[in-house]
Amino acid sequence: MHDFAELPVKAGQVDDAIAVLTPASGDIAAGRFLVQNTLTAYAELCQRNGRMDELRELGIGEHAHVGLPYYARALEDRGQADEAETVLRRFMAADEWGRFRRPLIELLWRQGRIAEAVEVGRPTFDHHDACLLDGVIHLLSEAGRFDDALAILDERDAEYIDEHASWFHTNRIGLLGEAGRYEEALAYAKTLPTNVYGLTSSTAWILEQSGRVDEALGLLQAGADVEAWEVAALLIQHGRAEEAMDNMPSIAELRAASRWG
Repeated sequence: MHDFAELPVKAGQVDDAIAVLTPASGDIAAGRFLVQNTLTAYAELCQRNGRMDELRELGIGEHAHVGLPYYARALEDRGQADEAETVLRRFMAADEWGRFRRPLIELLWRQGRIAEAVEVGRPTFDHHDACLLDGVIHLLSEAGRFDDALAILDERDAEYIDEHASWFHTNRIGLLGEAGRYEEALAYAKTLPTNVYGLTSSTAWILEQSGRVDEALGLLQAGADVEAWEVAALLIQHGRAEEAMDNMPSIAELRAASRWG
C-alpha cells in the first residue's frame, strides 16, 4: 500500500495519496488490522504536506503510538513547541510502555534543554525493555558532553554492568577516547577480561586516535575476534591501501572461515 500511495504524491495529488493511506476510512470502523508501516507512511505524508487536521486525528487517537511523534514535530515546526511538549507529556504520563519518552527527549534536546531531556530518559536506564540509555549517551556524545555521558554510565550498578558487559565497557572506552583521555581509556581496557566482545577493536581505536597506528594494527592483526576488513580499513585510512590489499584473505579463505561456508 505504501508504494501505491507514493505515485499520486509524485504527481502532486496529495489528496489522492492521503485517501489511499488514511486510517480514518472503513478499516478502523470495521476493526480491520492496519500495519504500522501504513500508519507511518500516512503520518509522514500528512506531516510533509501540512495536513494538521488529519495528523492531529492520528496523533491523539487510538494510533497515537505511531502518530503522536509526527504530530508533535509538526507542531514544533510551526512554532508551537510548548503545545507539542504538553501533549507528549500528557500521553507519556498515561503510557505504561514509555513509548513517548523518545520524541519528548528529542524535542527538549532541539530546544537546548539537555538536562531536562536526560531526566525524561533516566527512569528507563535500568529497564530491560524500552531502555533509552543508549540513545541519551549518543546524544550527549554528539553534543561533545562526554563527561556527562560517562557520569551516567558510571551510575549503573554492578548487576547492570554484568548483564551488559560488552556494551558498557566498549562504550566507556569510546567515550574516554572521544574526550581525548587516551591513557585513561587504555588503562581501563587493561582492567577488563580479554573475552569482552569488541574490546580489541575498541582498544585499537584508542591507540590509533592517540597516534600509535602500528600498535593498533598489531593488536588488530593478533585479535582472534577481529574481522579482516577492520585491519584493511585502518591501513587504507592511513594511506596504505596496497598493504591492505596484500593482507586481505582470499575468497576461499573467507569462505573457509565463515560459519555458513
